[in-house]
Amino acid sequence: MTKKPSVPFGFTVLVFFGLVVLIGLGSWQLSAHFWQREAAEIRDERLAQPPVSLASDMGGKLDYLFTVVEAKGTYLHDKELTVRLQHYDTEPGLHVVTPLLLEDGTHLLVDRGWAPFDRKQPEAKPEGNITVVGALTPPGLRGLFKPRNDAAAGTWYAVDPKAMGRALGLSKVRPYFLEEAPNAEARLPKPGYAPYEPDNTSLSFAIGWFVMALGMVLIWFERRRKARREAKEEQ
Repeated sequence: MTKKPSVPFGFTVLVFFGLVVLIGLGSWQLSAHFWQREAAEIRDERLAQPPVSLASDMGGKLDYLFTVVEAKGTYLHDKELTVRLQHYDTEPGLHVVTPLLLEDGTHLLVDRGWAPFDRKQPEAKPEGNITVVGALTPPGLRGLFKPRNDAAAGTWYAVDPKAMGRALGLSKVRPYFLEEAPNAEARLPKPGYAPYEPDNTSLSFAIGWFVMALGMVLIWFERRRKARREAKEEQ
């Protein structure tokens, strides 16, 4: 009886697990791409809506994303942080992030806006119980290729409420931060909504992973074809 030519079992197992990993990575990146597209579609609509009161539970990420709210509380200026690699028009600088102690005892990080690097000009530091208007934003929407935050060194390149709250020793930190709404006041920091454009690298990565998966399938079939050809030659 002639032995049926086949691809080595170990190679087949390797290809199978490779496909699982590559398809999983591709699906994850594709999901991220569509999520960013959805976020871009609702941004302009929600920023144009009148502000609502900040609730203790704002729902899931897509429920609160870019929702304009009024947050009432007291700024903790002694726990102020700065985020590097920020621009106002084309002028480089930093963003000032200040924790706001809310009336319910939780903390909300507020991106109060842009300031120049030297910070020599007077900056507004509202005291007492205040109301801040701005848009709720989850971390990780922007700056895919920015340097990583270094909490130990106190160097920040993106707002990360969880990590910043931990570094400041704050408890009960909201999972999102508030970008203060732009206003006509001539003061520093200069508040405003950062531009948001979907990051097309997610789609590029997804295509790359799927192409690699297809390549593995083609390699397996080529290995199978070669095994059959060699079996015929031996007959």
